[in-house]
Amino acid sequence: MSLKDTSSGQSLGSKYRQWMVATVASTSLFTYGLQSGWMSPMIELMKTAQNPQGYPFPDTMLSWIASALCMTASMSTIAFANIADRYGRKAALSAVVITQALGWVLKLVSTHPVSILIARLIAGIVAGGVFNVVSIYLKEISEDSIRGAVGTTVMLGQALGTIVIYTLGSYLGYYTILYIVTWIPIANGIMFLAIPETPSYLVKKNKIEEATKTVAYLRGLSETDQVVVHEINLMKKEEEKYSNLPRVTLRDIWTNLVWRRAVIIVFTLMTLLDTTGTMAISTYAATIVSASSDTSNAQLQTVWFPTVMAVGSLVSMALIERCGRKILMISSLIMTGSSLTVLASVILIQKNEGIVPGWVSVLAIIIALFSYGVGLLPVPYIVMSEIFNFQLRARIMGYVVAYGWFLCFVQVKVFAPISEALGMDTMFFIFAGVCFLGVVICIVLQPETKGKTIEEIEEMLRKNKKSTKLTVESQI
Repeated sequence: MSLKDTSSGQSLGSKYRQWMVATVASTSLFTYGLQSGWMSPMIELMKTAQNPQGYPFPDTMLSWIASALCMTASMSTIAFANIADRYGRKAALSAVVITQALGWVLKLVSTHPVSILIARLIAGIVAGGVFNVVSIYLKEISEDSIRGAVGTTVMLGQALGTIVIYTLGSYLGYYTILYIVTWIPIANGIMFLAIPETPSYLVKKNKIEEATKTVAYLRGLSETDQVVVHEINLMKKEEEKYSNLPRVTLRDIWTNLVWRRAVIIVFTLMTLLDTTGTMAISTYAATIVSASSDTSNAQLQTVWFPTVMAVGSLVSMALIERCGRKILMISSLIMTGSSLTVLASVILIQKNEGIVPGWVSVLAIIIALFSYGVGLLPVPYIVMSEIFNFQLRARIMGYVVAYGWFLCFVQVKVFAPISEALGMDTMFFIFAGVCFLGVVICIVLQPETKGKTIEEIEEMLRKNKKSTKLTVESQI
């Protein structure tokens, strides 16, 4: 169904195709959710002789298996960014799902600890690319009015995948789970055949006619509609503007005040995202519940965690274009920090032989993960896709996501040994402290990018630097 502007008689098009294409693209995040959440139900099994290999895995090996995904993710983001830039966003998405399928197949073929470690390393290669590639794709197919809401499907897809793997892990065996999930990335790859390349990339490759057809299809308008023509003209203008400039180096980016401020902002947001306990809770969910409550079925209770994160993503989808990115980020940090403080306090009290009802810690984790889903998880990726122009977007996002995955690797790798040496409460007090520090940082540093074009965002960053005479071109 199309809408019509009654004052001019001009068709306003529709948005359902943008949502449909975004949903298909985000299915690769669903598979990522399966892969990242797989460790939570499996890590307890691997500690026992009941695992398929027939003997308990050493703690050192389990630590490497748990952190392997983050380790290779930090190394592969730039490679996927280059694929997206050179061969197209759709080609990069296809590379993601092919590699995802390979990781699942390897777990089916061999249950040896080294094989599982390699499979997790392969899953990490994919994880390094899926977030920035999908974020870029969604940004470039979406119109400004729904850009933020569409961007939240990234985290919603991940959360739904984690829900499924936690649920399957509570009821099904090792091989049964793998037989089910291995087919999902294959189905994703088939669905990707039906979605278009992004208009921005097509314009970059001078495929103007194909780009026009794609915009018309996504907006539900004719190819000659003024809205379509205007969007294509803006893309052509942006491409001409940057294609005539010398190749931008990292030094150019850093010496440009506008770009440097954008880089500082996104690196700061990514630091907050990946040092507040998200990956540790996802990886060690069942272990954390067992340590902080007296539940008899920790794994089954953890199904609530990705569920509330998915609900948080839905809330974010509804609010992000109304409240804006900044207020959601700050609110999320406050709620998350408060919840993690409660969780750390419960663990500390129990460590000192105090008594606290088990539901308190579970509720604290649920509120923390809901808060993650509302702001802390989606906002950095949405802002990152909005704050850079087409010339810089894929390249800089590759570096930022690589940095984020390195932080995740450190977080997961040190969580178990620090918890063992100093207590799990110490880790969660640290995570909570980062959240509260992040509130102050976001109030001072983070701009509001809701509904703004790249030109408006760059002008806003320029004024914030009190350099109104500065232009992007003059810094190159």
